[in-house]
Amino acid sequence: MNPFEPWITRDKVDQFHITDKRFPDLPGLEDLGINPTPLEMKAIEVIRRHRQSFWVEAELEDAKPATPVTHM
Repeated sequence: MNPFEPWITRDKVDQFHITDKRFPDLPGLEDLGINPTPLEMKAIEVIRRHRQSFWVEAELEDAKPATPVTHM
């Protein structure tokens, strides 16, 4: 055992938190009534939702001409 090597690292925490193992005695997503959605579809939905909020329907007035500046 090396005292300088950490027992737990960020990678190990991620690995413990997220696993790809299936447990036969636990219900799956479909058993719980959850339909998985591809990440790409949700990303497109969120991007479209936020893109619409930037659209402003306002009438623009005619721009006034700039006043000329004379330097002496």
